[in-house]
Amino acid sequence: MDENDRLLVTRIEVLTGEHHLIGDVRTAGRRFSTWLNLDETRTLTMHDAVLRSLPEAQRSYTDVGYVLVNRDAIVAVILREESGGALAEPPRKPLEYVDKERHEVVVSAPPFAIKGYIHVARSADLQRALDTLAGHFVPLTKARLIYTPHSEFSWEGEVVLVNRVRAHLFWPAGTQPLGEGWA
Repeated sequence: MDENDRLLVTRIEVLTGEHHLIGDVRTAGRRFSTWLNLDETRTLTMHDAVLRSLPEAQRSYTDVGYVLVNRDAIVAVILREESGGALAEPPRKPLEYVDKERHEVVVSAPPFAIKGYIHVARSADLQRALDTLAGHFVPLTKARLIYTPHSEFSWEGEVVLVNRVRAHLFWPAGTQPLGEGWA
């Protein structure tokens, strides 16, 4: 492990179409969301990892030590905690602040339904913002994910990063009922 690997460790949960994984990711000193969107590696390596098959969710988690996850297989990532030293990213000139507004949205990313808040510039049109968001993984705040084949399996996170490639639909919440499992 080199020095940068020690700088920042993020505890995450990863949901693929078939698995729920929990483990640590070393981001070489970068903030996790930046690293996830900008790093060009094909896999995400999780350390101190456990995993469970979602179709066989009655089984317990398996301790696998480490696991490599194909980035394209990831449906969503729930951030749990960051620890370690200061970020290794060089300080940047502050960007001009843009007043933002939060909008509740629903995302269909089979086999999951996800509901949370997306934050866009106050003057922006939500539909256009959803279509033009930068980044492969879109952040939602105060999000809830439901595994639709078994709605009793759900997760919540203050910040959830949703893979745009795996998301089939985005729409404003409150426009149609979501079915069982939603409060």
